[in-house]
Amino acid sequence: MSRPNMRQRGREAPVELTRPNRYQTVMSSTVVLAANATGTALPARKLRALRIWLGALATLIVVMILVGGATRLTESGLSITEWKPVLGAIPPLTEAEWHEAFEAYKQIPQYTEVNRGMSLEDFKTIYWWEWTHRFLGRLIGAVFLLPFLALWIAGYIPRTLLPRLLGLFLLGGIQGAIGWYMVMSGLVDRVSVSQYRLMAHFGIALVILAYTLWLLFGLGRERARFAASPASAWIAWGVLALIFVQMLAGALVAGLDAGLGFNTWPLINGAFGQNNLAGNLIQPGIGQPSPRLLTVVRRMPDGCQVPILVDLHRALVDPSERILVQAGDVLVLQETPCQAMVRYFTQNFEFTGIFTLFRHRDALGAAAVVAP
Repeated sequence: MSRPNMRQRGREAPVELTRPNRYQTVMSSTVVLAANATGTALPARKLRALRIWLGALATLIVVMILVGGATRLTESGLSITEWKPVLGAIPPLTEAEWHEAFEAYKQIPQYTEVNRGMSLEDFKTIYWWEWTHRFLGRLIGAVFLLPFLALWIAGYIPRTLLPRLLGLFLLGGIQGAIGWYMVMSGLVDRVSVSQYRLMAHFGIALVILAYTLWLLFGLGRERARFAASPASAWIAWGVLALIFVQMLAGALVAGLDAGLGFNTWPLINGAFGQNNLAGNLIQPGIGQPSPRLLTVVRRMPDGCQVPILVDLHRALVDPSERILVQAGDVLVLQETPCQAMVRYFTQNFEFTGIFTLFRHRDALGAAAVVAP
């Protein structure tokens, strides 16, 4: 028998447009975002436009996270005490407007208890950090919304991508609300924002960045179907989860200024994971020398903190090496690296029987004390 002809007289055989193929990788199982409503692939110019747009968004998000970190480190986040989503984009333009913003800042505890006496010029410095951070948030919203509407009207956005982009826009709105919720925590009873709200604010920023990159990297990437190892998937997700948790912990450390609690490295006060505040490290014994270094952290009238290093061994024999502790000073005892290593080995190896013969009482460990 003769094979049937694929062509009929006067017309070609119909071609079926299939649905987008699914592919599976170690990290995800998703539909390729490179097809329009009918299932046909998008032209290269449309994919290029979408990639440039999402790439620009991801870049701005990274910049905003970095500026947010600088805003936290400079303690600038409470310099703007009101939230105006539209009019707030315009900074003070006249001397009178600057004085008005400064007077509003003087009403919150951070000024009355920490930055009392700050000059207007110093206030402008912290104001510009916070204004820049908020301005970047508004800019990201505009860079998302305006191109989104233009690309959607022009038919550049496939149907499979539309709900994902709307979800990204919703996350951005939630992030703005949580940002103001965080700032509110430091306007009444605190001199800084809540560390838990700071962690939530930072965590959502990471989620938004990861989600944007996921959309960007999955756009138009057709990959062959292959079976991913379940073990590989668990390992990959586990590593990502650990990184995410570690970064959230960093936000808590920043919110609490906890980095000053244990200022030795690589060991934490001569050991791993032990808490000096619970008394676990306050153990007398040979080979556990008293901390030699003392750092006096003194806050100056302009609000900046100045560390003053004191060698306790030298101060005991030389009065000129001594310092008068003032009210509000923070005293941080610190071991030398050699002392920290000696402490670690003596506490983690069974030398207790020998050391018992030579026990003596020393002031051990690192501690922070605020002078009354």
